[in-house]
Amino acid sequence: MEGKVLPLPSDRFIRIGKKQGIDQGIEQGKGRLAKLIHTLLVAERTNDIASATTNTKRHKELYHEYGIA
Repeated sequence: MEGKVLPLPSDRFIRIGKKQGIDQGIEQGKGRLAKLIHTLLVAERTNDIASATTNTKRHKELYHEYGIA
């Protein structure tokens, strides 16, 4: 590699990578919420489903309570 300069990625590749990362994060978030809702249904805690889907603090508490990472 001596004497060679590697080209930097173009802005286009950076934008594509960022979009892929954002899309992946959204899918992971959907999966976590689905797991939480399922867990709450099984535990017959249907009242917590509404609060988990509308209150960020509450769903974080429930993720922690049920060990959903």
